[in-house]
Amino acid sequence: MSGQDFYRCKKPGDSGPTRGLGAQLPMSLSSLKRRRGGMTVANPQSKSKIGSRELTAILVLMTTTDIFLNYANGMTRQADEAAWMEPLLAGSLCLLVFLLAEWLLRRYLPGQDIVEAGITAFGHVGGVLVTLIFSAYFLFVTAMVMREFEETVITTVLPTTPIVVVGVLFVLTVWYVAYNGLEAIARLSYLGLFVLIAGILILSLLTANWWHPNLLFPLLGRGPTAVLRGILPASTAFFNVLILVTIYTYTYNPASLRRVGVTSILISVFLMCVFLLAYEMVFSIPQAQEATSPLYTLARQIRLGRFLQRFESIFIFMWVMAAVLKMSMTLWLSSFLLAKAFGWPLLRPILPAMAMASWAISLLPADLASVLNVSDRVRSDWGWAVIFVLPLLVLSVAAWRTRRRRKGGVQGA
Repeated sequence: MSGQDFYRCKKPGDSGPTRGLGAQLPMSLSSLKRRRGGMTVANPQSKSKIGSRELTAILVLMTTTDIFLNYANGMTRQADEAAWMEPLLAGSLCLLVFLLAEWLLRRYLPGQDIVEAGITAFGHVGGVLVTLIFSAYFLFVTAMVMREFEETVITTVLPTTPIVVVGVLFVLTVWYVAYNGLEAIARLSYLGLFVLIAGILILSLLTANWWHPNLLFPLLGRGPTAVLRGILPASTAFFNVLILVTIYTYTYNPASLRRVGVTSILISVFLMCVFLLAYEMVFSIPQAQEATSPLYTLARQIRLGRFLQRFESIFIFMWVMAAVLKMSMTLWLSSFLLAKAFGWPLLRPILPAMAMASWAISLLPADLASVLNVSDRVRSDWGWAVIFVLPLLVLSVAAWRTRRRRKGGVQGA
């Protein structure tokens, strides 16, 4: 929630807003309660509202930031020359899952988010357990992205800087952005989206003098079987379904859910395919698989004459901006789901603890290789189950129980 919404309340008889610590009580006792299936659910974000464009920007940033990390070399290891096809196929899968989830929400669960749908589906205890799984996954993603960016920054930009110094700067920045709430993250994401789109397209085009289209052949790489096996690992970058079913009720127009979801998926797929095509046309498969920072490695290849080269410092700004916004959003989502699971009316008090927890988890792996190994084993192997299968299961069971309740009410009448 925004800073104003966190402290704002109206006294009886006042026409304008007032601020003060006492604003917390009216908010927590009245406006932060909803009834779903007989259970009372505290809503720690009841005042925040974001626009459809801002929500689209959040989803695009959350998805495309992975190409700055190990997504590109992971896809080349999976499908060789056909790596650029993986986001296209994974995006198609995400689109199908999203359309089904959107239909269930619109038809049977209007106005409910994934927490309330979980309570409807599995009762209060079961709904809390499902919500905690989502919260833990977002916290894990925050920790892994934080460590990957720390290691990449130290390796490429600040080789003599201790990892603790870089980590403290990341933690403080991410906590501050998340502390300002969903509205602040949404507005920053909307501004950053234009930088991200322009940066990816410009970076891909400026390497055109290094393109070798013959590196894209054979077109299917190691064969269609390897390409199909890579769909699920590639789909773990698409948070669209889980994020939308979590926060879509906080948009000004929740009815625009379908348009936001489809638009964000299409933009993300386009940007990822463009980057991977350029990446594969510049580097051979062995080179592409060994790069630890695809964006930085690709940016170092830009040479437009004698005096126009070494552009990587410009793209580092885009790189860090996208990382901070993604970690801020995943940290906020993890804290929001945790607060809503236990009925806490306020979100901000737990953000420092969640930020420190994510940093502590990020320091557990010994080195970058261990980080990538843990991230691949958890996200690539099981991430799709958390972001696709589990939300769809929750919504399906909740819709079935809602439909059965409606039929029982009609027959009883």
